[in-house]
Amino acid sequence: MRERTVKIFVSCAASGLTDARDALVQFLRAQGAEVRVRADFDQHGWRLVKKLETWISKCDAVVALMANVFGFEPPEVKHAAHLPR
Repeated sequence: MRERTVKIFVSCAASGLTDARDALVQFLRAQGAEVRVRADFDQHGWRLVKKLETWISKCDAVVALMANVFGFEPPEVKHAAHLPR
């Protein structure tokens, strides 16, 4: 009987982690795993979300790389006196 290939999705929460993500993906693929990242999918709005949902639902593991950073901070907004903060 043939062994089933392990499917893994690797998520990278910050652009500063792409080198670490790429190294991990390369290592996992060398071990025989079928690995995907978001960039492997077409980037077309809700179709992307559906493709990711379909792929991830079939995965054996999801690896999320995170750091103490964030991607976007909105500029400070001047609030009108009558609007709640």
